[in-house]
Amino acid sequence: MAISLREFVIQIGRKEGIKEGLEKGLQKGLQKGLQKGLQKGLQKGRKELLRKALSSLRRILRRKGIQVEQYEKDLSQIEDPGKIVQIAASVASAKNPAAYMKRRFGH
Repeated sequence: MAISLREFVIQIGRKEGIKEGLEKGLQKGLQKGLQKGLQKGLQKGRKELLRKALSSLRRILRRKGIQVEQYEKDLSQIEDPGKIVQIAASVASAKNPAAYMKRRFGH
């Protein structure tokens, strides 16, 4: 059973197209997977940093004699670990930490 040259070319083209499609699909899949993995990793790392920064700030507030519970709601709304660290540094170096916290959070 002989096939024509046209049919042979079509079969070769099909095989090449499938091969190219698989390679491109694999590359796109890998890129998407890496991006999602990196995003999840960054979010997890950021959450861990935020948790540690909040813990440090709570310790500083307790050491300065300020009730942490009073500011817990405000502190839990801050999502940037850098801001928490700035607040911690300001509280630690303030002459009157209670007044700083009142001025910062309004209560």
